[in-house]
Amino acid sequence: SNMQKLFSTFIQDAYRSYCTKRFVFAVLGVAFFNFLSVYWDMLLGSDNCAAYLYMISGIMGIETLYLLLSVLPGTILFRVDKNENYQRNVLLRSGKIAYLLSKVVITVFTAISVSLIGDFLFICALEMRYPFTTDEFSEQVLSLYGCSVLEYIFRKSFIKSISASAFSSMALYISSRTKNILIILFSPIILYYLWLRLCRILGLPQWLDIALLIRGETLGTATSLVVFVIVIVASSALFIMEANRSME
Repeated sequence: SNMQKLFSTFIQDAYRSYCTKRFVFAVLGVAFFNFLSVYWDMLLGSDNCAAYLYMISGIMGIETLYLLLSVLPGTILFRVDKNENYQRNVLLRSGKIAYLLSKVVITVFTAISVSLIGDFLFICALEMRYPFTTDEFSEQVLSLYGCSVLEYIFRKSFIKSISASAFSSMALYISSRTKNILIILFSPIILYYLWLRLCRILGLPQWLDIALLIRGETLGTATSLVVFVIVIVASSALFIMEANRSME
């Protein structure tokens, strides 16, 4: 049946994305860029806690490289397949739509996984040296965001991972239009800065400001989620239409 085909294609793609050095490299990369972004605070601050360092890890700019890393494991599969003529074998077994849907789902899930696991590793590593939180910091978070530190971290890492997935979906669409793997890899960062410029040039409303959307703080988690899910759905639909056409 079609569901079986989709499932078996998906399992195969999952194996080819998750069980790879690319995936491990991407996850460690996310943790590493988080470290780079808080390095000075770790050197200078004495009363730091892990939660505070995670909170400020999104401010420097270097950590936007998580957008590049989250494309590595899954998003590039479509283009790699196409460039290596691997597609023909799979298509005979699974059919076109199952094949493309699998690519969409893998793109979304691997991007979310890279971002979440990378952030989780970062926080765990910090906890070897710092307390998770302090009473003072917990009070600050409560008064600023009206929630516990744990909930705050969960929300922040969740939105960050959904944003990774949104940019990866855009990169997946781009992969149906170009043969060049480097363009696909760098497209999320290029798109991020384009979006940022457009916000400034066109004076877009706050709820379209990508810097605020990724942080999810000022606008609230729901707004970010809705915008990113729309991006994911639209990019995926464009990808399926374009790839379907190019595979005729």
